[in-house]
Amino acid sequence: MRVLIVEDEFLIAQMVAELLTDAGHTVVGIAGSVDKAIEKIEQHDIDVAIVDANLKGLCADDVGVELREHGIPFVVTTGYSQRQLRGALVGAPFLKKPIVGSDLLASIDALPRKNEAR
Repeated sequence: MRVLIVEDEFLIAQMVAELLTDAGHTVVGIAGSVDKAIEKIEQHDIDVAIVDANLKGLCADDVGVELREHGIPFVVTTGYSQRQLRGALVGAPFLKKPIVGSDLLASIDALPRKNEAR
């Protein structure tokens, strides 16, 4: 699958990218901010996304809105609790940080295919 990683912590993003690549997925990009994520969603053909709920102190709700509008399923990762999620992030599959690689891969595999996520 073609995966977008939306994560503002460089080392975490790199670890996730390596995990995905090793599992046979293609990382189409890494975005560390809401604006960069939306730009990549509009520019690339993406099957699924992994979205950190908090990007540089801002809620990633706008990223969730954009992904939903494009029919792209996503997994939300955060150090916060699931109850703290807001807007378009609510109801998405959720993984608490620190991320366990096998859990992330299982969550991605369980996502509906693009345009089935609406």
